[in-house]
Amino acid sequence: MTFVVRLLQSGKHSDFTIKCHGDIYRVHKAIVCPRSAYFDAATRFGKEAEENSIDLVDDEPQMVKLMVQYLYELEYTLPGHLTAPSRISQDPIISFKVTPTSNKAEEAWEEAFAIGIAGLDKEAMDEACTRIVDKRLNLLTHAKMYILADKYQILGLKKLSLQKFNQHPSFCFGNEDFEQAARLVYENTLDTDLELRQIIANLAHRDLKNRGITGDIQAFLNSVPELAVCILAKQFPESRCGKNSRLSFLRCHSS
Repeated sequence: MTFVVRLLQSGKHSDFTIKCHGDIYRVHKAIVCPRSAYFDAATRFGKEAEENSIDLVDDEPQMVKLMVQYLYELEYTLPGHLTAPSRISQDPIISFKVTPTSNKAEEAWEEAFAIGIAGLDKEAMDEACTRIVDKRLNLLTHAKMYILADKYQILGLKKLSLQKFNQHPSFCFGNEDFEQAARLVYENTLDTDLELRQIIANLAHRDLKNRGITGDIQAFLNSVPELAVCILAKQFPESRCGKNSRLSFLRCHSS
């Protein structure tokens, strides 16, 4: 356990409080503010600065908990999911190593196995995909963390959640977690914020090429039209929306 984590747990020397639906985090400006432009401003101006406290009433407590964990550990972990990549933090406040917690060789074999099944039996393929997703990922949570990081201007968390989301399964449609995450991202990010949108579109496009369009997939894409347009742009990369096109307002890169 690092020194900064012990500070969070003990609340010792805390000079600011983050609240969320009954959860209370006694944090430290010297740690939180360099990592979040939003909290940096909140601790210096307005009501929050006067009270040395902020109440995040519009956010999910579990997501805020993971956000605070990141602010102190430069990582967030999901219950039952051991997927942290090996990396050396370059953060100027503190550097530490995160030990790998998943068997990459086993994961690669399982993914290859799922791809092999795809050509034989679609029901078995879907079952294999679900097992991999349950073991490796929680795409909806990573999508929520990406959106929360953007809201609170935590650049490092935004990059980390993007990295975690990109450790993806081979197949997407029919996976409720992926579909919920895709809908959340396309409904809650600006059309100029392309990074996670493009990852989702790339995954969906690859999946459609392997599986084709079913009634369920068509219904889902009808409900997320911006994703459908991005998939079309990837399928027909030489096409471009004209200036007078009804779809010209949708930003999507074909690559």
